[in-house]
Amino acid sequence: MQRGLITVAGNIKFQMQGFGLSSNLSPEDIRFYLMYWDKIIIPTNNLIHFSIPDEDDLINSKVLWRPRTSHTGSFSGHQVGEAIIKGQSEIAELMLKDSKTDWVVHQTGNQIFLPKETSKFNNTIRVDLSGALPVPSKDTNINEILEFKQRRASELEALHSTLDELYKEVLVSPDPSLEAKSSFSRLRKEIEALNKVSGEKYKKTSKFDLSVELNLNGKDLAMASASGAVIDFLSNGFTMPIATALGAIGSCIKVSGKSTNTITAADNKLKLGYVSKASKLGLV
Repeated sequence: MQRGLITVAGNIKFQMQGFGLSSNLSPEDIRFYLMYWDKIIIPTNNLIHFSIPDEDDLINSKVLWRPRTSHTGSFSGHQVGEAIIKGQSEIAELMLKDSKTDWVVHQTGNQIFLPKETSKFNNTIRVDLSGALPVPSKDTNINEILEFKQRRASELEALHSTLDELYKEVLVSPDPSLEAKSSFSRLRKEIEALNKVSGEKYKKTSKFDLSVELNLNGKDLAMASASGAVIDFLSNGFTMPIATALGAIGSCIKVSGKSTNTITAADNKLKLGYVSKASKLGLV
């Protein structure tokens, strides 16, 4: 199954008057998406268009799709930011019905902002993967990354699959025995191997943080009755180191419980949403 990302054209921030786009997507952001997902959707709209680094090349490579959502009326300031997240939610509601691609909702920063009419508060488990995922530098040609992904498809898919297994194990038993889980051991080896082959291919790489919010109340997870207890149990969270070699020094996984706004279209999904940013451990 292919993996797809539905994101926005920059970093959304909430201000006193509403939502705004505080910064545009960087070339590093684009290379992160390209490295770890097969399809990228970044909606635009009839109010304002924010260009994306390497946009034409990505569209021509059939990796990027920029659907256009329409909004009527007069808009200014924070209303444009609200239109951006509304457009993302509209597209996500459609794409999350696609059974052939594992679509996830994503924003850069520390949390996901969603319109009230398409979201609700859920108890979730948040898994933060810090300073671990290597990303080619901003000067790397996107075709080089696509070729690298073809050659290393098995390693990249193994990483995704192991993360999915780890997420399921964390939902079943959200406790500090994480290090004893077989998927955690595999994840360590896969991240070290990926750092090694990336270092051999690219002269410069940065590290990215990736956080996922897991659905405590999802269908077939049998966690709903215990979700409040899980949130209490994880109120302080716990952190485990991932790797200590091959450029992953300082990388870790943190598991914590929280109540957060999630998109209703993902109610039956394991992963409710992703947030990411360049790691302070590995910026180049």
